[in-house]
Amino acid sequence: GSCPEGTVSIRRIRREDLLRANSVQQFGRKPQEVALKSNTTIEHKDGQSPFFNNTKFTMPTIVNRSAATLVTVGYNYIGAKADINVWTPNVESEDEFTTAQIWLKAGPGDNFESLESGWMKDSYKTTGCFDLHCSGFVQTSSKVAFGGALEPVSTEFGQQYYINVGIFMDPNTNNWWLKIKEDLIIGYWPASTLLFYLNHSSTLVEWGG
Repeated sequence: GSCPEGTVSIRRIRREDLLRANSVQQFGRKPQEVALKSNTTIEHKDGQSPFFNNTKFTMPTIVNRSAATLVTVGYNYIGAKADINVWTPNVESEDEFTTAQIWLKAGPGDNFESLESGWMKDSYKTTGCFDLHCSGFVQTSSKVAFGGALEPVSTEFGQQYYINVGIFMDPNTNNWWLKIKEDLIIGYWPASTLLFYLNHSSTLVEWGG
């Protein structure tokens, strides 16, 4: 469904949603990523640390979770997109979640800024939120409800379903726009009030979950 022109869909927050959060203050917030010290590196399964221009490249520490990501660094990026396969994997407890998404990041160490989009199953320092749970993102489309269910979903050895997600900078305003399905504009992150390091470009793009 969709909303009338000039309005946007907002998913109703239920009692069960609040009870899943560690606290009311943390409801809807993304867990903070803890960055490694600058003199440490992550070893890959093949025993090789990631390198860029003959320099070891450090990645954020992943605490008590598993992740698989593809990362591209070394340039200034003003946009990226992804075709993300939609699944509904099992999670064992209420404080666990699984996600597939795309990130655009900029900034030093654990002070980085990040724009992210994708899907998450079951539910950063001060401003990181899922969906519209804190202010910042400006939704302009009346056709999408953040936090709503995606369907149909892919099945093993069966039909595969994808969402196409893109994040692109407007060179005139430096705002970052979110779109899906190649042409459906959802809204934007305003550069002037929300961003500092991402005001000009992203220095890292990451795909995974």
